[in-house]
Amino acid sequence: MLKGVPPLNPEREVVAELAQQFRALARELDVEVLSLVFQARTPRSTHDLVVALRIGGETRRVVVEAKAPAFPHRVRDAIMQLKGACGTGRDYPVVGAPYLSEQSRVLCREAGVGYIDLCGNAFIKMPGLLVDRRSGEPPAPQRRPLKSVLGKKGSRVVRVLLQDYGRAWTLTELARVAQVSMGMAYNVCRQLLESGLVVRRADKNLSLASFRGLLELWRESYRLSETGRLHRYYAWADSPQALMEALATRAKAGDYALTLFAGASLVAPVTFFPTVTAYARGATAAELAAALGARPVTQGENLHLIEPHDDGVFYGCRAIGRLAVVGDVQLYLDLFNYPNRGREQADAVAEALWRERT
Repeated sequence: MLKGVPPLNPEREVVAELAQQFRALARELDVEVLSLVFQARTPRSTHDLVVALRIGGETRRVVVEAKAPAFPHRVRDAIMQLKGACGTGRDYPVVGAPYLSEQSRVLCREAGVGYIDLCGNAFIKMPGLLVDRRSGEPPAPQRRPLKSVLGKKGSRVVRVLLQDYGRAWTLTELARVAQVSMGMAYNVCRQLLESGLVVRRADKNLSLASFRGLLELWRESYRLSETGRLHRYYAWADSPQALMEALATRAKAGDYALTLFAGASLVAPVTFFPTVTAYARGATAAELAAALGARPVTQGENLHLIEPHDDGVFYGCRAIGRLAVVGDVQLYLDLFNYPNRGREQADAVAEALWRERT
């Protein structure tokens, strides 16, 4: 007996395939499947799938919570939800996923929770039934083209999700904060949901599932040279640090934000840098240069001012001492594909990002 329909979220196909996995497993073990119920309601919760089995003349239920993708922190959430719902009764909790890493499988075993994935890994230990299988490599990542997501307007939504990782969003709130239309926010979130990078929570709000996954996807196509128009200047100063201080003193608040090595020197310094780079905001590059007494040059510059094509680069901008610096996400992106030790400096910034958000 098959009841209900697979849930309407990015995990629906996974749930349907897991149901077929249980049917195949039951046939192989000569266990009778009495029913499979999608979106099954129990006294304590609603579950993606509940499988009723007849084992040795007794009826037992397997309660499945699916996660796609199954990052360890999401598996922990599923375990807590299942343990609370199943209690000490006759229901057996199982985490289901397209693929469960070794770390996620260990988490399940230590919590006394079963697991099953679509790559052949399975562990079910209940009266009259023991399944313990390890097989299958993780599937190759299938990254759909996300060109519109990472475009000028779409990237505003992505930047907000990354910079404010951990927050749950309504579509209206996300569109308002990212300063895009509801239609743009919807299209971006739809693609991220389909890619498993964003999830819809039980309260229907949206949240980022994988900070690292989305950031790494974006960095592959991001190029600082495409973010705006670069202007080269020379300003007399004893050092890059002195030039930065002059910028803080002579530029109006909100007219600039440091990036690249100048910004990183205030966050996670790694290397010497001869050139100060900043985004121009409010004032034009020429106005900022004039305030510093800088002149345009074609070589020998010590000041780069970028007039961005989109003000989204300033989201998450903060003050460090007297100086304005772009947010860590923007700083990491600008550095990652930049030559002359950019990757090394990006890695140093990333340490703080991973520590705070993963």
